[in-house]
Amino acid sequence: MPQYHLADSDKSTTLDATADAHTQLGEAAGSIGDNYVRIAVVLAGVLFLIVIGSTFSMAGVRYALLGVGCLLLIGAVTLILLQPGPPA
Repeated sequence: MPQYHLADSDKSTTLDATADAHTQLGEAAGSIGDNYVRIAVVLAGVLFLIVIGSTFSMAGVRYALLGVGCLLLIGAVTLILLQPGPPA
């Protein structure tokens, strides 16, 4: 029946579109949060490598672990700089 129109049909369509927009914003914010967690894990790995490297008596092993830790640190800092800033 084309004459029959629900009173709340237009309102529900508007609310559904608003909910979809909020869902997309939430997914984007969740992705940013996941990236920060990954960066924190990489920074923890850097700290672990530096601490473990300092326990070895062989200089080659120490420098190798220090080098890997520095490379991971540079990568983590780069990822931090690429992240969006806080919302205004």
